Amino acid sequence: MRWQRLGVTALVPLLLAGAGRLSAADQPAAKAHDRLEALGAKLGLSAEQKEAIRKIHAAYDQKEDKLEAEMRELRHRERDAAGQVLTEAQRAKARDLLKAAVEHELQEVAAKLGLSDEQKQKIAALRAEYDQKVRKLEGQQGEKAAAAVRDLRHQEFHAIGQELTEAQRAKAPGVLREELREWRNPAERREHLKGLADKLDLSAEQREKLQKIHADTDPKMDQLEAQLKELHRDAHQAVEQVLTEEQRAKLQELRKARGGKKPQ
Repeated sequence: MRWQRLGVTALVPLLLAGAGRLSAADQPAAKAHDRLEALGAKLGLSAEQKEAIRKIHAAYDQKEDKLEAEMRELRHRERDAAGQVLTEAQRAKARDLLKAAVEHELQEVAAKLGLSDEQKQKIAALRAEYDQKVRKLEGQQGEKAAAAVRDLRHQEFHAIGQELTEAQRAKAPGVLREELREWRNPAERREHLKGLADKLDLSAEQREKLQKIHADTDPKMDQLEAQLKELHRDAHQAVEQVLTEEQRAKLQELRKARGGKKPQ
């Protein structure tokens, strides 16, 4: 059963505008090649198998870019509509609240990974650099813009990964998945969003308007999310069909080692 909507949930696209999606999507071309070569060495893939997997990735990337473009455009429309409901002061306060919330989450991740002060400073500089690049793409729509944002975010994650130790890189995927699971938990999200509504001092009329915006957008976003999840599952299944039984078993061991699991 869906959790009770608070109206303020329509603020999420407004607050998260420009934020990249954390996902298991493939890396940009050069990084994807490196990643496939590394995986190939671990699984003992033949040249034919690697070529088949490259083709699978390319085909599914095109489908994913189309869905990402639709989701980005939908988030833009919802963000703009929600922004019209807020006063200028509330919009400014919302940005400050988001910045504080993001910093809090990043500090938790840093603590779980055991980052040093030097690592934190370097990562903060990388985040600022890539955020500026992504902001230049804000307002652009379409598959090319979505692919460009995704490419920048992957470049950012790769650059950040270079600042981590080998042990931290191995631990990072599990930590990030844990953070995402917490945000997607209905009870956790309800508390976070209720807090935002209270801090922004929304009027009853504003809450009602935001709830209508959300009610219109939510089913569409859920449908796209479901399609994206199905696409990832299909891509994994297609790759596994290329592998031998022994290689599939090794792949499962690698996923377990980094805290992952096969898409359902």
